[in-house]
Amino acid sequence: MEPSANSPDHRECDLLLFVATKTELEQLRLAARHRDIAFDELHGRDADPRESYWLGELGGHRTIAVKTSVGALAHGGSAASGFHFMSRTHATRVLCLGMAFGVSRKQQCIGDVLVADSVFPYEKRDVVRTATGWEYSYDERATTYPSSRELLRILETQRGRASSLGFRVERGCLLTGHARIQCEAYRADVTRWSSRVATGIVGGEMEGVGLLSLSPRGRPNWMIVKGICDFADHAQEQDARANRQVACRNAADFVLDALSAWTPGSS
Repeated sequence: MEPSANSPDHRECDLLLFVATKTELEQLRLAARHRDIAFDELHGRDADPRESYWLGELGGHRTIAVKTSVGALAHGGSAASGFHFMSRTHATRVLCLGMAFGVSRKQQCIGDVLVADSVFPYEKRDVVRTATGWEYSYDERATTYPSSRELLRILETQRGRASSLGFRVERGCLLTGHARIQCEAYRADVTRWSSRVATGIVGGEMEGVGLLSLSPRGRPNWMIVKGICDFADHAQEQDARANRQVACRNAADFVLDALSAWTPGSS
């Protein structure tokens, strides 16, 4: 007998919250607990390695959190998880949250929250020869992808309360790709080359590129909100674990508060 749509094993929702690491999941769990929001594990009938949790209704959105694999392309990564869970739950929107890298130690701080109004898949490029070696070249195929206007509107309401949040919220374009960047020179080059096409770059991460396959560019159904945990350079942060926790918790706090405060039908 097939489980009903409201059984513990199969539940429909409107919004999926994606996290990719144990730290991201744990900080989302703690943020939910602090707000008396449910975080009930859902047990699927298939041998799916991805964990999922029922958060109930937040601001008119029936919400399920999913722990994906890190990155976009792995088994269980953001692309595969998006297709799988949107089909399984009939969700219409996906919000990816967790941690990201910043692009400026002078202008940004650990724990700042980055809200993506767009993303730029920086690995969609040509590698061309130059007089001094090689360079990445972006042509007319390279473009930014706007995020969901509906989700951005919900988050903007909470961003307007930034003075009471205890951390800075910055809106802009996030670089997204498959590389684990741990080199300041490479990060600077990628940012510089990408800036020829994308404007307002505020950071970068690895899961967002997988969300681009979930909807047409003109009708995006996804959003990315991530806290800064490092600056994608070779410097080992003295408190790396604590920085990751702060980044993830700030992003989770920001998203849950924005969703909880939202009134359906608000403009």
